[in-house]
Amino acid sequence: MVAAKSHRKQIIQYGLARTFGWASRNITAKRILTFHSVAVGTDPFAHQNPELFEQQIRYLAENRYMSYRISDIISRWPYILDEERWVALTFDDGVDNAITTVCPILQRYGIKATFFIPTLCIKEQRTLPEREMLSCYQNNHMISWHDLSVIVDSGHEIGSHGHSHVKLSRQSEEFVREDVTLSKKLLENNLMMSIKSFAYPFGRTDAFTHNTRKIISEAGYDSCCTMMSRSLARGDDLLLLPRTGITGLDTLKTFIMKLNGDYDCIRWIYDR
Repeated sequence: MVAAKSHRKQIIQYGLARTFGWASRNITAKRILTFHSVAVGTDPFAHQNPELFEQQIRYLAENRYMSYRISDIISRWPYILDEERWVALTFDDGVDNAITTVCPILQRYGIKATFFIPTLCIKEQRTLPEREMLSCYQNNHMISWHDLSVIVDSGHEIGSHGHSHVKLSRQSEEFVREDVTLSKKLLENNLMMSIKSFAYPFGRTDAFTHNTRKIISEAGYDSCCTMMSRSLARGDDLLLLPRTGITGLDTLKTFIMKLNGDYDCIRWIYDR
């Protein structure tokens, strides 16, 4: 029932974007894109077909998009918004196809990305997810600490997706502080590097509050990504950065529409 409702919502969004997308289209705008699992799966909102994913990455390369990591954006903010055509790719949740499928495709086309990791699910070996919140990956293994080191060595960035992968806005301040601090500590100790980027689990407008933003800043992060879908703007709060979600239902055509801003005209629907 939930999947059918979400599918209908996607169809409605496409119809609106196709009709009114010209009103928000801006092919020069800079955008952060969000992906999750790149694998054949039954849930198109969690899994994207690898062949379709490669088509999208090939499109970026053939159209000469530069790729930046979140840390690159922050270090050069806001002047990076004045640069020529670029995009930032992010991958949430730490499914093992990040190393087996995603990284080889990115390397083929010279694309860099940021991977946001929920540390509770990361072990010495690839294991099945422990969290109910990650049940959409019940037939997939999660990435290992060694895999994360390989990703870093390939030039990509690792960021935190919290420790427990829960909606932080519903937790106590004490829980939020412990969760985001522990995740940062585990990543830094295991990867021997500074972790500054964070992505809110379930990052719609109900996933964070003023207090969660404040706690994350105090924990030492200098950027946070949401799932509020629009392009980047000079006045953006770096602890509430917007990202545009790409799902398994996005064809190359809808991918290009999202990249060019056609879907921004209906964000009052999918930012909720």
